[in-house]
Amino acid sequence: MKRDILQKKVNYEEYETMKSHPIIGKGTIKSNVLFSKISYCVHYTHEHIDGKVYFGIKDKGIPIESKLIIYTCKYI
Repeated sequence: MKRDILQKKVNYEEYETMKSHPIIGKGTIKSNVLFSKISYCVHYTHEHIDGKVYFGIKDKGIPIESKLIIYTCKYI
């Protein structure tokens, strides 16, 4: 993803581009034999518990494995 998109207020088209980021990541992980079984987790790693980001998925709809990735990334 282009850094300039991440550092400014985005318009609708740019936001839609940003939403594709976790889907692309999921596909990349899925193509790796070692990680293919956990690829579904990557799809949800940019969600917020309140559902206000990307796909509108809330707390119980986010797999626990994805939550672990989300929280781990916050502290790395």
